[in-house]
Amino acid sequence: MAGTDIVCLHGLGRLESDWDSVRDELSAWGKVRAPDLRRVGRAEAVSIGELRPRTILVGHSLGAVLALRLASGSPSVRGLVMTGGFYPPGRNDQSYANALGGYARHRVAVAKTLVAQGARPRRGGVRALTSLAAMGLRPARFHRLAAGVRVPVLVVHGDADHHVPVDFMIAATRRYSSWNVHVVAGGGHHLHVDQADEWLTITTRWLRHLE
Repeated sequence: MAGTDIVCLHGLGRLESDWDSVRDELSAWGKVRAPDLRRVGRAEAVSIGELRPRTILVGHSLGAVLALRLASGSPSVRGLVMTGGFYPPGRNDQSYANALGGYARHRVAVAKTLVAQGARPRRGGVRALTSLAAMGLRPARFHRLAAGVRVPVLVVHGDADHHVPVDFMIAATRRYSSWNVHVVAGGGHHLHVDQADEWLTITTRWLRHLE
């Protein structure tokens, strides 16, 4: 895809180097850019005005939320990939008790991520978590963004993701029938790092259909 930019957005507490294991293969589809959101310390590090025409956004975890926001408001976006993304709590035909338990496990996992960063949260981290919590408590915020996306979407999620339960993803995305959803058996939260080959197989197959 000549002239295409692929902008990869990492998750909270992660590094732009997370994309190193998939960068070379993705570069066959366009120029890969992976900004350091941690260094600049704010989600607005990538703005709609910075996106070139035909940009493909690839976001992980919190980066997937940012990518969703950008895709919802920019005519420059050609496609959107969300891997290990955040989704509001959803039952997915489960009992309320099981759904609530899934949400509790998710919040514990996020808290552990913060603790792993050290006693002092990085600049922007608290605000980012507050934004996620608000979206979790008000699912309509997520769906307003999702409904505004007018480009092809690929969702890749592991069924063993302990940060964002796969049932949340399924419940949230089932209303978007045009989205391409893949569940990776045994996959965790960092698929593009821990199962890079499988992630690339799914992602590059989808990219071929964008040409």
